[in-house]
Amino acid sequence: MKRSVAIVAVVLVVLASYVAWHLWGPSKVPEGQPALVSLSPANFAELQREFNDNPNKVRIVLLLSPT
Repeated sequence: MKRSVAIVAVVLVVLASYVAWHLWGPSKVPEGQPALVSLSPANFAELQREFNDNPNKVRIVLLLSPT
């Protein structure tokens, strides 16, 4: 019984570490793609300009909110 609990605990720690690495680790983008940025009032005009540059392109905007 103690051995199975220890195995489950190790698996959970490894899984939590993996998830934490992907959430807070370094971000990479494919070559040729612009770097990731966080939206703020200081760079919103740049986002708007890039979004409106070519209306024939497919664009996706993902907004995440903690609430």
